[in-house]
Amino acid sequence: MDELSALAEKYKTDKGLWHHGYTPHYHRHLQHLRQTAQCVLELGIGGYEYPDRGGESLRMWADYFNVAEIHGVDIHDKSGIKKGARITTHVGSQDDVNFLVDLVGKIGNPDVVIDDASHINTLSIRSFQILFPLLKPGGIYICEDVETSYWPEHGYGGCRETDSLLPKTAVNYFMKRVHDINRKVSDLPIKSIHFYPGTVIIEKL
Repeated sequence: MDELSALAEKYKTDKGLWHHGYTPHYHRHLQHLRQTAQCVLELGIGGYEYPDRGGESLRMWADYFNVAEIHGVDIHDKSGIKKGARITTHVGSQDDVNFLVDLVGKIGNPDVVIDDASHINTLSIRSFQILFPLLKPGGIYICEDVETSYWPEHGYGGCRETDSLLPKTAVNYFMKRVHDINRKVSDLPIKSIHFYPGTVIIEKL
């Protein structure tokens, strides 16, 4: 078992092998940043509206990255969760451009962004559009639970328009970015895009 998957087990986050199985992919793409990353930003803290629930993955990230400050954003106040060293929580919406830009101005440009917030397609796309330009060069952006692209209740779900690649769902939005960077028409400094079951990992130039 890789080190991040072991930490996911320790902190009981659903990113681990026992549930989503994201952590082996994340370890592959993030391990080179473990000693150098200064700022990690995660959208969505978990625990729904309860102020003392959630934060499992924040604690995992704090253990995985040696010196990075770990920042979690949620629409609910999470001041009551067990934080530990180097963890700070913030209250705000994942599509509030003023809030997110102001937050990055205070905490610094992130090395890593993880979107584990609403999983509503339009909001996931909007978060990427706001935060990817603010990511440090060489940084990693992760969009989780993109299987909601196929769930009608999550806005433009029930995805069937793969041939036309209309960017209404998160999956199709990121698929279109693949075409853009290969056609050399992208206005975003994307180095690579990696698709795994349920998650997309984007590396910035």
